Amino acid sequence: GWYSSTTGNNTLVLTTTNPFTSGASLSFPIVVAVDPATEPGTQLEFAGVVDSDTPDNDLTNNTDTTRTAVLGEADLELSKGGLSTVTAGETITYTVVITNNGPSTAQSPVLEDIAPAGVTVDSVTVRYADGSSKVCFVPTCVLRDLADGEVVTATVVGMVDSGVAADTILTNTATVASPTFDPTPGNN
Repeated sequence: GWYSSTTGNNTLVLTTTNPFTSGASLSFPIVVAVDPATEPGTQLEFAGVVDSDTPDNDLTNNTDTTRTAVLGEADLELSKGGLSTVTAGETITYTVVITNNGPSTAQSPVLEDIAPAGVTVDSVTVRYADGSSKVCFVPTCVLRDLADGEVVTATVVGMVDSGVAADTILTNTATVASPTFDPTPGNN
C-alpha cells in the first residue's frame, strides 16, 4: 500500500493511504547512485522527514539527517608499445594507452614516462576520447580528470643519442597515478 514519487529537487516521496497504527515501525532501504565524478571527500547529506494528516504533538522527532563521505576508487590501467629496434641518432616513438576501469572518476592523473639512459624525451602528446589533446614537453604530464571507462592515448617521442652502442637494450617505463584510490596499482 505504499507509493513512491519523485520531485524535481532530488526528493523521493513515499506515501500510503493505509493506517499507520501506534507503535508500528517500518524500514525503507533507499538506494541512491552517486555520480562517479563526485569529488572524493565530498559530504553528502540525506535528510528524511515524516508527516501525517493526523495531528502530531511532537514535531521534534519527525526529521533526521545522515551524512555520507564520498570515497573515490579508480582502477587506472596502462599499456605501452613501441618499436623493437631503433637506430642510434634517430627518433623513437612509444604509444601509451591509459584506461580508467572505474568505478569513479580518476582525479588529476599524472603520466610519467621515464626515458632510459641514452634517450631524451622530446614531447608527450595526449589525445582524449573527445578528440581534444594536450602536449607536454617534460616526461611528467598532468592529465585532466578521467571519467569511468575513459581511454586516452599518449604518444611519447624521444631522441636516441648517437653514441648509444648498437647492442644496447633500451627499456622505457611509463606509469600513471592519481590521488584517487587505485585498488589495483599493479597495472599502472
